[in-house]
Amino acid sequence: MEQKLVAVTVNKAGFEYDIHSLVKAFYPECDVKVSVEGQDVFYSSSEDYPDLSISFQEDKILLTLVGVKESGSESSFGGKKVEILPDMERSEVKNRLKQLIYVTLSEHTGRLLPWGTLTGIRPTKIPMTLLEQGKDEKEILSYMKETYLVSEEKGLLSIDIAKRERELLSTLHYRDGYSLYIGIPFCPTTCLYCSFTSYPIVSWKKRIDDYLTALEKEIDFVWLDKFVHTGKWRYFLFSSLFYAYLGGAGYIPIVFAFEVMLMFIVFGLWKRERIEKIRTLFLLIPVAFLVIGFAFSALSPGNAVRGGESY
Repeated sequence: MEQKLVAVTVNKAGFEYDIHSLVKAFYPECDVKVSVEGQDVFYSSSEDYPDLSISFQEDKILLTLVGVKESGSESSFGGKKVEILPDMERSEVKNRLKQLIYVTLSEHTGRLLPWGTLTGIRPTKIPMTLLEQGKDEKEILSYMKETYLVSEEKGLLSIDIAKRERELLSTLHYRDGYSLYIGIPFCPTTCLYCSFTSYPIVSWKKRIDDYLTALEKEIDFVWLDKFVHTGKWRYFLFSSLFYAYLGGAGYIPIVFAFEVMLMFIVFGLWKRERIEKIRTLFLLIPVAFLVIGFAFSALSPGNAVRGGESY
């Protein structure tokens, strides 16, 4: 079955991503193509879907929806505009553009998006910034509703999450500590506001093992290499804990972890300077943790049950 298409043409480059994300939120079943006049290939929307034409002018932005009558002739409808200033900051122009798109498509489709014009991966970043500026919750909610057209429910939710994040972040040691973020790009569904790299897990389940293997290699070489080069013990501690976890995770991870760790040690002893070679030898300690973790895993009651009486 051929996928439906919604085509957007714009006379100025620089906002294609924002336009695409918001239009896609209104038409999730469609592919959305945004073309810059004079630069990109021109597309036409599928039957029953409007073409969108966005025109940036000196003091305003115009948005027109163009439909096709049964006779085959085109008709314009849903034309709207929003005022801008020549010296207006890009962020404000973007907000006004997205408000224009939202109001126009909301009226045309009859849909309301709970997150309004927000299409980023961290809607709580906005209330977090306002909290740090000393704004109260009422002011923040009003700003979220007026600027991003979010529902009251989502506005209150974002403020609540921002307050929790702020409390957690206040306990971190920014100077001497570190934070680790691991992205898992597979989701059952994609949130309307989310622009994060994510793929439906049903379609990509055969590649999950490949991704996890690549992730393990990246952790290995980034963190181990940092310890060898800098001698900072926090990197060493992380490596030890990471390998102890891998060792306790199962038989396949233990084999993989041994292979990568020993490769790293051999390479380190062969290629590095004397002080780095000494640090490399310390990596035998995570190997010991790895063995201990695996031993605990092998002797655990769960494995004994799965292995039967002869285990």
